[in-house]
Amino acid sequence: MIARPSFALIFLIVLAPSVCRSQPAPDYAEDEKLLTAAGLPFDGPGLLEFFRKRTLGEAEVKRLSLLIPQLGDNDFGKRQKASDELAAAGPPVLPYLRLALSDADQEVQRRARECIDTIEKGPNAARAAAAARLLRSKRPKDACAVLLAFLPFADDEDVKEAVTTTLMMLGVRDSRVEESLATALTEKTPAKRAAAAMIVGRSGTAEQRKAVQSLLTDPSLEVRIAAAQGLAAARDKSVAPALAVLLTEAPPPIAQQAEDLLQRMAGDKAPTVTWEDAKRQPCRDAWEAWWKSEGEKLDLAKADVDPLTRNPTHQARQVAQLFMDGVVKGKTIDFNSITEVPFHISEHQSFQTHEELNKELTKEAKQVQGENVQFKVKGGVSIGEYAKMPNANKKFLEKMDKRQLYAALLEIKLPLQGDMEFAVFVRVSGGKARVTGLAEAEGQIKK
Repeated sequence: MIARPSFALIFLIVLAPSVCRSQPAPDYAEDEKLLTAAGLPFDGPGLLEFFRKRTLGEAEVKRLSLLIPQLGDNDFGKRQKASDELAAAGPPVLPYLRLALSDADQEVQRRARECIDTIEKGPNAARAAAAARLLRSKRPKDACAVLLAFLPFADDEDVKEAVTTTLMMLGVRDSRVEESLATALTEKTPAKRAAAAMIVGRSGTAEQRKAVQSLLTDPSLEVRIAAAQGLAAARDKSVAPALAVLLTEAPPPIAQQAEDLLQRMAGDKAPTVTWEDAKRQPCRDAWEAWWKSEGEKLDLAKADVDPLTRNPTHQARQVAQLFMDGVVKGKTIDFNSITEVPFHISEHQSFQTHEELNKELTKEAKQVQGENVQFKVKGGVSIGEYAKMPNANKKFLEKMDKRQLYAALLEIKLPLQGDMEFAVFVRVSGGKARVTGLAEAEGQIKK
């Protein structure tokens, strides 16, 4: 038997009065602090230079792509030189290294993994996300063009989300979409087309939206879902059939985004069947039948269809971070708005109402004041992927409603008890993400 921590220690640190307070306005002080500590400027020109340095030109992309096969060269010296140069290239080369993980040559795979691990050890992603957020307040000229050029090299989900959100905020001025975004609809790089499709579809002119409509059948599934999200935000209900197609043709992350948007469009008229990898066709059939019966009278005027986030696993990570910030760091969070009941803590405790949950917060918080608890959100996965993990808490999963459920994976440092791995369970539905439970991983405590 391993020692079990007090679950109050994990999430009941914040005092009850903070539960009812609203969130503060956006504050970029922490982002400025992060860049300052790294010796990086955070004025407008400095931020643009940050992204330009992390954007590869065509010649450099070609040179680095030629190094990938050399990771498996018969000459050890060439293999090592290729490894060193690729690792030194930093985050911009990560997309190419990830492709190399499926190479037929095992030595190429091994060295590509080593390069990825070397690059990811540093705080590169956190700095890039912070720089992207700071651009929202600095608003330098050419910010959109610079961020669009950088997007293909943004390998981290947090960075992609920060860059895309900044583009949405800066890319529309005086009710007009910036020219660099309109032009990017025909870019050969899917990442650029996707960002442009979302923003132009959401805020472009009627003529520009016609161009986005054509992207609903783009060869890239990433572009298709982004185009649908942008057009839906403009209250264009005709995207529904294209979304239904994605339920069978797209990989799980995109198919789940398509289902989420369809549910937001349909509201209380949504089909009862939900998306599962093993039941793709029945789900698509149900939505196509819904479109036949409801499409003509569908009105999106009041629907919650704005593409604030695109990826449900990323939404799960975000709300888990927010939840734990309120719990561990004492930040003022409206917990009622980000939690769902019944709320389960491991297989030991359940709360049926928010009133019960808040009452327990009040009682237990006094016991854990001053505890030095630290945490890190390491990633997010669908509930199906989580269930396959060797340390998944199977007993906990038995009591959970698994529909549209995701797991944000945490590492928590507990005083006197070592490091433990946990999962915060989040339901992502109708465009909203809410924490519905917390459980420790099965296995031994890390020392």
